[in-house]
Amino acid sequence: HLTAGKDMQFHLEFTLPDALTRWKFQALAHDKLMRFGYEIQEFTAQKELMVDPNEPRFFRAGDIFVFSAAVVNLTNQPQKVHATLEWFNPYTNEVLDNVFGMMENQSVELKAKGSQTVDWKLVIPKEGMELVAYRIKVSSDAFSDMEEKVIPVLSNRTQVIESVPVTVEGKGEYVYELPKLLQQGSATQQNEKLLFFRRTVVIMKKK
Repeated sequence: HLTAGKDMQFHLEFTLPDALTRWKFQALAHDKLMRFGYEIQEFTAQKELMVDPNEPRFFRAGDIFVFSAAVVNLTNQPQKVHATLEWFNPYTNEVLDNVFGMMENQSVELKAKGSQTVDWKLVIPKEGMELVAYRIKVSSDAFSDMEEKVIPVLSNRTQVIESVPVTVEGKGEYVYELPKLLQQGSATQQNEKLLFFRRTVVIMKKK
C-alpha cells in the first residue's frame, strides 16, 4: 500500500514473506515528463525475541540425541524467557507425551542483545515411528516466537531380501524347503513377509 503526502514524502506498507532475513528494497518513480527517481534500501526482518533450533536432518531409531536451540534477545532490555519443546504426530497432531523422554520447560535470563542455548535430551524409540514433528516455543512478558518442523525417523535395521526359484513341471503337488528363511542369523532378525510371484513360461513345439 503506497500513499503520498503533501510534502512529497511517500509511505509504503507491505507484508513480508515468512522469513527472518535481510532484504533489499528497490523502487523507481517517474512523472509525465519522464523525470525519475531511484531508491535502494536494505533492511533486516527480525523479531524482538527469536528461537533458532538446531535440529538434525533426520533421526535414527534407537539414538540418544541432544536437541538444542538458541534463544536470542534483540531488545535493549534484559528478558526472562520460558522455553517449551513439544513433539507430536504430523499426521494426526496427537501430542507424544514423554515418548522421547521428559520434556521439561526451561527458563533463561537473557541480557540485552544477548543469547543463550537451551537443550533437551531425547531417546528416539526403536520402532513404530517413521515421521515426527516438533514445536518449540519461547515467550517473555512482552514477546514470543515459535518454530515447527517435521523430521523423518530412519530405521536402524537393514532389509535383506532372499529369493528362491521354484520350477513346476506339469500337474501335481510339490514340496520345497526354504532353509535360509528359517535360519535366525541375528538375535534381532524379524521375518516380515513371504511373497510368491508366478511366471508362466509356454514352450511351443513344431510337429
